[in-house]
Amino acid sequence: KLNNMGGLASTSKFLVNITPPPCVVPDVSGPKVEGTTQNGVADEITATGNTPQKFFTATSGYDLLFLCPKTTLPGMSLATSQIFHLGYGIPERRPIRPNFNTITLNFFIDVSGISLGFFTRWMSNIVNFNNDAVGDRTSSGAFYNEVHYKSNYATKVSIYVFDVAGNSFIECDLIDAYPVSIGEVDLNWSNMNDIAMVPITFTYRTWKSNFTPATEISNGSLRNMTL
Repeated sequence: KLNNMGGLASTSKFLVNITPPPCVVPDVSGPKVEGTTQNGVADEITATGNTPQKFFTATSGYDLLFLCPKTTLPGMSLATSQIFHLGYGIPERRPIRPNFNTITLNFFIDVSGISLGFFTRWMSNIVNFNNDAVGDRTSSGAFYNEVHYKSNYATKVSIYVFDVAGNSFIECDLIDAYPVSIGEVDLNWSNMNDIAMVPITFTYRTWKSNFTPATEISNGSLRNMTL
């Protein structure tokens, strides 16, 4: 039976691909900003009127594929409401909306700072928490404690699960995803052989996969189904 199903899925054969949001796409048209590091990650603090230098590079984005060794596939629950068919009697619960939990992706911390720097600067492009950006100075156009527009930082995060032959059989996309938490990183002098990892928690509007069916109802009258 299992052979007819193609075998059982492994939890270790997956990749996570983050489509860079607009706030992290490199801006090569604007003036160069001082403070660029060896990773191609630029200091985002720039005087008003200057085009900010973004910090995503094709190399760092590709490397992120191989720095995420642990995550979960998203789940879903249905919120329900209690109804009475006759206005009295035994109640029933009927679904009213889907609920989606946050999802955590764990990333290795590389010495060049690609992973930790990427997510730190991404979150600073959601809410500018850089205390240096005061007065007439901004971070990617946002003043200190100012919140960017969602279209600036939301993106698609894709999770691919592979079989033993390397073919993806699960393809799951988080829609309008963005990080809401950079977790603490444990450091310990006695753990000499451990690799530093940082958990990144994402929220998203919804998700879809190759298992979610396409919409099949074409007749609008069928949408108003009775309970």
